[in-house]
Amino acid sequence: MNRCNRMWTYLFLKVQAGYYDAADDCISAIVEKKEEKKMDVDLIFKIAAIGIIVAVLNQVLIRSGREEQAMMTTLAGLIVVLMMIINEINTLFETVKTIFGLG
Repeated sequence: MNRCNRMWTYLFLKVQAGYYDAADDCISAIVEKKEEKKMDVDLIFKIAAIGIIVAVLNQVLIRSGREEQAMMTTLAGLIVVLMMIINEINTLFETVKTIFGLG
């Protein structure tokens, strides 16, 4: 039985036994856990800002005849964004492993 099922079973038993305060504490703990796992919106804004800056730099460098530097700027922007989201990708894989009980 995984941890989530055990928590819900514990909650059900507490409610049946008349321990409504303990059940309320358990529900608030579950809600707090779910709120902690929300993705931060700031990450999306940072990625969008980097994309806009890279696009402007790319156009300026292409117009000035420096196509090689424009490509390097685009690659650098891509690497920066990938390094920013690598932690989120790890969190995704851990969540999938937890849901399906693979780990």
